Amino acid sequence: MADLDLRISGAIDHLSHLQSLFERLEMGAMVVDSNFRICWVNKQIRHIDYCLQSLDDITPEHPRAIDRTLCGGCPVARACLAPRDRLFFSEQFTDRHSQTRRTFSIIIQHLSNEAEKPGPFIVFVRDISSREAAFREKQELQTLLANVLDNTVDAVITLDLKSEIHSWNRGAWQAFGYDKKEVRGKHISMLFPADGAAAQSFDEIHRLVEEKGFVHNHRARMFTKDKRVIDVAVTQTVMNNSAGEPFGHSLIIRDISKVVHLEQLLSHKVIQLTKLLQMDDIIRSAKTLEEITDVILVAVTAGEGLRFNRSFLLLVNPIAQNLAGVEAVGPSSPEEAHRIYSQHFFEHPTLAEIIHQRQILGAQADLFVNEMVRRIEIPLSERSHPLIRCLMENRPYLYMRGGAEDGVLQPVLSHIHSDEFVAVPLVWQDQHIGIIIADNSVTRREITMEDIQFLSSFASRAASGIASIQLQEDLRIKVEELKNSYKELSRMQETSLRHERLAALGEMAGKVAHEVRNPLSAIGGFARLVLRTSPSEENKKYLGIIADEAKRLEDILGEVLGYVKMASEEFLPQDLNALVDECRMIVERQNPDKRFRILTQFDPELPLLACNANRLKQAFINILQNAVDAMGRNGQVTIRTRRDSGVALVEFTDTGVGIAQENMAHLFEAFFTTKPRGVGLGLNITKKIIEQHKGQISAKSRLGEGTTFEIRIPMDLKEGNHAGYPQKEASYR
Repeated sequence: MADLDLRISGAIDHLSHLQSLFERLEMGAMVVDSNFRICWVNKQIRHIDYCLQSLDDITPEHPRAIDRTLCGGCPVARACLAPRDRLFFSEQFTDRHSQTRRTFSIIIQHLSNEAEKPGPFIVFVRDISSREAAFREKQELQTLLANVLDNTVDAVITLDLKSEIHSWNRGAWQAFGYDKKEVRGKHISMLFPADGAAAQSFDEIHRLVEEKGFVHNHRARMFTKDKRVIDVAVTQTVMNNSAGEPFGHSLIIRDISKVVHLEQLLSHKVIQLTKLLQMDDIIRSAKTLEEITDVILVAVTAGEGLRFNRSFLLLVNPIAQNLAGVEAVGPSSPEEAHRIYSQHFFEHPTLAEIIHQRQILGAQADLFVNEMVRRIEIPLSERSHPLIRCLMENRPYLYMRGGAEDGVLQPVLSHIHSDEFVAVPLVWQDQHIGIIIADNSVTRREITMEDIQFLSSFASRAASGIASIQLQEDLRIKVEELKNSYKELSRMQETSLRHERLAALGEMAGKVAHEVRNPLSAIGGFARLVLRTSPSEENKKYLGIIADEAKRLEDILGEVLGYVKMASEEFLPQDLNALVDECRMIVERQNPDKRFRILTQFDPELPLLACNANRLKQAFINILQNAVDAMGRNGQVTIRTRRDSGVALVEFTDTGVGIAQENMAHLFEAFFTTKPRGVGLGLNITKKIIEQHKGQISAKSRLGEGTTFEIRIPMDLKEGNHAGYPQKEASYR
């Protein structure tokens, strides 16, 4: 309303050049604002006796409020305070001087389309005691009213009771483009389309006017002469004659297209900001690089996101120093696009639901476009490449086919098959992370500057999320490396301490074993000698026990001495098959009371092997003896030799009880044994012997089925140096 008051003041200034016209009128005139203050009067109204309120010294700068206490006796005051749907008044009043009854006409022109307040307005007052005076006044008032209406910026239209246009001011011509001659007598519905929301607006306005007698600032859409659609605010009231009977309608129509456009822009920006905040929340919830790339690409293409058809993610590879395709989202064909869009049209999935669905599909999601994007590799050294410039200069790039850069982009275009795309950089705190490429290759919708700005805003948030994930991954790797380093350091410390203890123990054990071995050999030798010559069966029993235990102690001392001092002997070419077969025979002789058999499958083309024969026999015998000890009666050991890519391979497979899984990790550790009378050095010594030959030993076992030891030793490959040892099967013992 304050705006309208200012407009009235401006109108008065504008009408200053009409002041002489108002002063020459044979009627009184005054302007009243929305607060019922008289802002301006002409000299004629000052001399009208029936106006009981003093009107002297009134100017626009010094308005005077209407005295409401005079309404009972002042027709002007009554007219000013009357309902706004009354525009014409005929008042009778007794002249105070002549005591005669005189008739005056009062015409009020409201200059506001607001129904809440009846101002501001212009009041015209004239003595119409005679018919001739009333007729002249009507003509003059109509002319003056038309002049006033033509100077307003709003469209002011009057209708008859048939809703046909009766008057059409300049504001209506400027708003709709029709001349008054083109619309006079036409139905007002010509400004509304025959169907759609605009037609509904016309019906709604008509219904409200029928119910209430007026409609205020009702928003609608109307058509201009050149078929443009404009947004308007419509105020419509019923006009009544002096008898209170309706004779038409008045419409004030204001073009609010610019206001609506600004509201739409603001609403669109709010929606965009809301989407960005939602997508930012989802990005922050991602835990891995794979998750965040899914989130970013889905957000670019989803209906709840940026609504592009396809999106491609290229990240900087710091090792290869290139920009490489990582992942993509989008249909591979128009048919697939139609299927996806149709499904989403009816289901309306949220952004989070789409991302969850992709996580379920895994590697099968968008397989075709993923294969395309992963072929893209652009060296970072190609600074003139448009996509590298986009990344390094941190600014978006819009490509349209047919430009000067078709040639340099051809390798990329051959993979993504796009005629138009936008690339935006992923940069976070001067860290160049990669780029997002998006297009509308299916719908062919043009990429606008608004699309690019929205995508750029999203890319800054995406870059922050990727940088955070990469930082977390780097930190995780560093922490893992520190943990591994700490474990390795602890292991090395434990190994060092263990070696020190074993060295001390070995030195002591070597001295003790050396001092005990000779007397023990004598005891065992004499016990066996007496055993052969003693006639007493009871003595033979005890002597046999002495001889066996002495032999067992000799074997233990042998293992201890072998562990303490691994003799460095000369490596000579040996026939590996013959060496293994000799070990077979030794083990068979050492176990005459056990029923088992040893099968051999030797490679006759196996070359000679440079080795320490005694040490290898010790290793092989240890394995064979363990196999015999693990088997029951009628057990079987199979020995295989073969050549495998420059390596001599020996396998020992038994049918014994097998080794428990929890013991496999300790199998080659010193002093680890599951035998009730074992020392636990046999396999440890075997491993050391094999390692002395630059070889490897491994084992695999299953409880109840048996164990296989595999030994791999590098060969001395010389042409014609074959062993030629035949396959054979040991006799059943």
